[in-house]
Amino acid sequence: MAEHNNGFLWDITSKWSFCRFCRHLHNLVGQPTCNAFPEGIPEEILSGKLIHKNPLPGQKDNIVLTPW
Repeated sequence: MAEHNNGFLWDITSKWSFCRFCRHLHNLVGQPTCNAFPEGIPEEILSGKLIHKNPLPGQKDNIVLTPW
């Protein structure tokens, strides 16, 4: 994540993928979590390399990306 003197300038190419539009998101600050991944969203989803439109092994329930 890009940093700026005020700490609020975020690099949209790092951890700001489709997760920010999902109703299951808990937070993207620190360790990003959601209902499907309460222990931490996998990096391939956070980076946007994988769009979470199908349930994945190891996730909780059958929760997938659900936009607001």
